[in-house]
Amino acid sequence: MKLEDINIYNIGNSVYLVGAVYHDGENNIICLTPENHECKDSPVKTLIMNNEEWLKFMLQSDVVETEINTEDADGKIKKAIYRKCQRGINQNISWEVYKRDGYKCRYCDKEGPLTVDHIDLWENGGATVVANLVSACKRCNKKRGNMEYDEWINSSKYFFVSQTLPASVRELNAKLIDELSRLRELRVKNIISR
Repeated sequence: MKLEDINIYNIGNSVYLVGAVYHDGENNIICLTPENHECKDSPVKTLIMNNEEWLKFMLQSDVVETEINTEDADGKIKKAIYRKCQRGINQNISWEVYKRDGYKCRYCDKEGPLTVDHIDLWENGGATVVANLVSACKRCNKKRGNMEYDEWINSSKYFFVSQTLPASVRELNAKLIDELSRLRELRVKNIISR
């Protein structure tokens, strides 16, 4: 497999780190992080890269650039490359979301370590504002990936992780589906590519 076989903009979004590979002189040893053991039965593909491709891959892993379509003032659709630093969400916003959500994951009810998850996907231009964010543990955030919110809430993955959620939180999550059209109005409209 070569770097050109994958969409570079998926790295850090739907293609993410789940472990490491070590070599003992004879064997490649794949080490999965504890929260990613379900990946053990997934097919393994080897990505062969030169130095330039390796640097490009690592930069994308850290910076996370995403191609999104934006609409200009005349209503014309333009493609833009939007750069998102993984540490780019204002911490005041994150803490406000954590506090509102009781310092627990809105998907599985576990306490930390928490991230914030965009209800209207960031990849689609979803706004980084409190109304468009929920607290999510890293595991649930990864499980959702770039699945649309309504698809996620109705998925078997969400059903499985939400078994420990109080009914009131499950209901709040379901009600957010009704908010999607309003949240989409908050999308970033004019993004200038680099």
